[in-house]
Amino acid sequence: RLLTVATVTQCDKDQSLNGCPIRCESVDISGHGLQFRSDIQLQAGTLLSISIGFNPKETYSVEAKVRWSKLENGEPTVGVQLLEDKECDLEGWLELLRTYLEQKKVE
Repeated sequence: RLLTVATVTQCDKDQSLNGCPIRCESVDISGHGLQFRSDIQLQAGTLLSISIGFNPKETYSVEAKVRWSKLENGEPTVGVQLLEDKECDLEGWLELLRTYLEQKKVE
């Protein structure tokens, strides 16, 4: 199961969200993006800092930009693009994801 914790780092349309943690329940993952259910509707362009991993002892910090947000069954669903940044560990996340997917193929 994917563990995801996000914090809004920059929201130009609603600056009161800056610094706020948000609930994330992952729906879909790829190497360079995530789709998750959230407790709040986020605007496209909002920047997030995300801790992500399959194990609480092995998480990676990545930066992401909201590409879209919509209501699905009355619940906010968000699609983000993971950003390459010197300060984050996108390469570590990609390696973990590759390993995880390879193990799933074997099962």
